[in-house]
Amino acid sequence: MNRFILISVFMLLSRMACSQAGLELGDHVPPIVVSKWLYGEPVTEFKPGMLYLIEFTHLNCKPCREAIPSLTRLAEKYSNRLKVIGLYSYFPRENRDEVVYARQINALRDRLGDQMNYTVALDKPGGLMNKLWNDGGGFPKAYLLDSYGKVIWVGMGDFNQLDFVIKQVTEVGTDAALLQERQNAFTEIYQDVMKNRQTRELAESLKKIDSIMTAFPEREAYNLRLMFYVLLAKDSQRATSFLIKTQDRLPNWTFNSRMLDYVDTHGLSDKRILENFEREIQNNIKDTLMVADLLLAKGRYLAKNGYFKQAADVLSESEYARFSWSVPSGNMMEMTVGWKQTALFGEVFLYGGKAATHWLDYYISTGSLTYFATTTIMRTFEEKLSDEQEDLLEVYLKKQMEQRRGAP
Repeated sequence: MNRFILISVFMLLSRMACSQAGLELGDHVPPIVVSKWLYGEPVTEFKPGMLYLIEFTHLNCKPCREAIPSLTRLAEKYSNRLKVIGLYSYFPRENRDEVVYARQINALRDRLGDQMNYTVALDKPGGLMNKLWNDGGGFPKAYLLDSYGKVIWVGMGDFNQLDFVIKQVTEVGTDAALLQERQNAFTEIYQDVMKNRQTRELAESLKKIDSIMTAFPEREAYNLRLMFYVLLAKDSQRATSFLIKTQDRLPNWTFNSRMLDYVDTHGLSDKRILENFEREIQNNIKDTLMVADLLLAKGRYLAKNGYFKQAADVLSESEYARFSWSVPSGNMMEMTVGWKQTALFGEVFLYGGKAATHWLDYYISTGSLTYFATTTIMRTFEEKLSDEQEDLLEVYLKKQMEQRRGAP
């Protein structure tokens, strides 16, 4: 079927498939009122002949940080026609100190350097602009405006597609409303395939993916990820084969490693999975906090799959990277230390059951084993623990749970 016919069919099926909270297509935006312009030229008015991309973002939002290089590429490629603004806002009920927040955002920009080369601003305390524009919704959320301050496109999450949208608007003269409907159509199909990838017949899912690959060639990276996720849910051997071919063909392509937390990775190529982690890390090498998160995910994968020595080393790297950025939250450190203790237990476990029992006895008697480590060891080594080890962990877990319930 002709890809333009496919696009039209998708549009008819999903006129407003991806409804967005906040401002909608055709709305004139409220004034841009920020607490502080942190970097770049402030935007105080809309100028003739210019487009404006306003991205609502947050420092602790992983997809937001992943979008930064894409926004920089857009700002540089369309510098004569497009003004990009990254507006850092707040989560609902977030009580974040404005001065500290601004300092952390500036620190991120300093680290990224020319990878974050567009105007950056800080929302009013409480996220005033995010409430007025985005109804207090999630991040990242982007609004493309014309020179009169009218919304001509709204998107969430994938900013690589904006290159296609801006080119169509500025060079081809395509009606932005049609591009919005086109995006909504893609989003509906993509979400449908993702939602039903485990229950739907594989052949049917692959047929849907083939159709959007034809209709939306500019979304190749997303389409290939979708194909991998579907195969991952149904056929690990085909998923590995697909991963090898795609990595070999596209040196910079990655899938989202967080997907590994929700699937059975048995049968996958560890070598290729670790290659994906390395690519993700290299793609974000200047973003220390992102690297720390990816190292944590890599260490978690290694520990789950029995590479305990490597896992402990990688988790230590994650810990060092996180401390080099700032003082991490208690929850994040408990998770990192918990996986590190799980990896250490795995190393000792290889020396035999007696060594593993002595290790548990020591860490439990000194109160050094974190709650997260206790539950993770019980889950990871469930079928391998001796009765004595299970008893030690169960008694200690009960004590930990009582302490957590009694904590203020």
